[in-house]
Amino acid sequence: MKAVATILRVSRFLLHEQLQGGGRLRHRYAKADDGEFLPLVRSPVDKRQAKGHQRIEALLSRQRSTQSL
Repeated sequence: MKAVATILRVSRFLLHEQLQGGGRLRHRYAKADDGEFLPLVRSPVDKRQAKGHQRIEALLSRQRSTQSL
């Protein structure tokens, strides 16, 4: 099992869960007001893909503070 997991680049736990047929189906998280924030988040992410969530949050906070002034 370890060799298969290594070749597929997945965890052994995930592979075992899939083979056992267990686990729950996961659905994409979405809220009604996500559409309002998605374009704000997409603009810095589209410019540079390697930004983490903390940097994106900081950029959005800075942008909102300058807009409110």
